[in-house]
Amino acid sequence: EAEPLLRDAQRVWRAASAPSFVAFGKSQLGRLAARSGRFDEALELLQSARADYVNDGEQAEVLETDARIAECLVLGGSSSDALTAAGEALGRTSSDAAVLPQVPLLQRVRGLALAQLGDVQGALSALEASLAGAQARHARHEVAWTLHALNHVRRAAGLGPLDAAMSAEQSALFGQLGIVAVAEPRG
Repeated sequence: EAEPLLRDAQRVWRAASAPSFVAFGKSQLGRLAARSGRFDEALELLQSARADYVNDGEQAEVLETDARIAECLVLGGSSSDALTAAGEALGRTSSDAAVLPQVPLLQRVRGLALAQLGDVQGALSALEASLAGAQARHARHEVAWTLHALNHVRRAAGLGPLDAAMSAEQSALFGQLGIVAVAEPRG
């Protein structure tokens, strides 16, 4: 539902010569494309948005877009590239990284990439760090996505599902946030 609206908004933002809004639109369209399985299109849009943000000197948006690029890579099954991208982005965060909104997402990407590469313990550790960061920030959407990722990795590794309380929390958050479809990572 959001895609046609974003494309219409993009036309308005381009006509208004609003480069930050155009970059934002590209980033959002890239996220939609990634979650729809259109990974090449997503990477093109996200990389273009990143270049626009770099040109505008919007470092927070560059980091956010780098996190979305890493997420796109892991969703598409490019595990090593996703792990590298997430690590590089995390390496550019400040010593006060726990307060940055992108850190739980980057840790979640690391966890999923490590799981795809067969490092279950590393994956669970990264996902637990993601969950702790999301909970500390009271970022309900990040908590929901990380609980989902934890469940995905646990099941794939034969460890069984999340415990009942965590599973109920994820379901409740998905309901509250209106999340009805989830893009599962390849591999």
